[in-house]
Formats: sequence, structure tokens, C-alpha cells
Amino acid sequence: MSTLYGSTSHEDSVRRTLYALSSNNRQQREISDDEEIENLNSQLDQLHSALDTLEEKNDNIKERLLELLQIVKVNRDQLDEVESNLSNDISATNNSELSSLREQLSQMEACMANVMLPQTSTGSTASLREQLHQLEINVSQAADLGNNIMSNTEEETD
Repeated sequence: MSTLYGSTSHEDSVRRTLYALSSNNRQQREISDDEEIENLNSQLDQLHSALDTLEEKNDNIKERLLELLQIVKVNRDQLDEVESNLSNDISATNNSELSSLREQLSQMEACMANVMLPQTSTGSTASLREQLHQLEINVSQAADLGNNIMSNTEEETD
């Protein structure tokens, strides 16, 4: 029954139910927000971990490139030594080998200069790996060619 200033017990019951539902919705939103924040924090942690891994790989690549640069410098020094030893010997074989060695060294230096530039795309890691592999092949070939030239020079001077 309704009174002049009040409400019926049914209306009170409906109000209490609506209030409880409203309170539950707020709590669920808070839980939902907390779960979302936790999920985002987890994703952020994963991104930080991936970034750390990429930075570590980048550092490893840079270290390997510095090692390769040292090898290129040694090959360049060997080439200079061979050229000075061959200043009196003008054989076509040695000149073509020297030209080939110089070309390989130039390619390696250009490749290393390209690799040392800051990389911005995600596909650059594969490109870096390819360039690093090609650099290793070129260094190996240049070292073999330098050794061949040195042995040819030593045989000719004997």
C-alpha cells in the first residue's frame, strides 16, 4: 500500500534491487578495468622483454661487425704489403688477383658501412643477417686470395 509520503514495500524492494545491480555493475567495471590494466602491463612487459632481446642481438651484430672490420683492415694491410712487394713485379696474374682482392675489400667496406647505418624497419634484421653472411663469405674469400697472392709472391722471389 502506498502512503501519502512514502512508498510501498514493492517499490522499496525494486529500489534495493536496482541499487544492488548498480553496485554490482560498478564492481564489475572496476574488476574489468583492473584486468585490462593487468593485461596491458603484461603486454608492456612482453614488449620490454622483446626490446631487450633485440638490443642484445643488435649489440652482438655490432660486435661481430667490429670483428669483421678488423679482418678487413688486416686484409687491407696485407694487400698494401703485397702491392709494395710487387712494385718490381708486373705480372698480369698478380695484377688481376690484386684487382679482385681490392674489389672484394671495397665491397666489404661498403656493405659494412651500410650495415652500420641505423635500421628503422622490422625487415632490416633479415637484411642485416644476409649482409653479415655475405661479409663473412667475402672476408673468407679475400683472406684466401691474399694468402694465394702472398704465396705466389714468395715463390716468384725465390
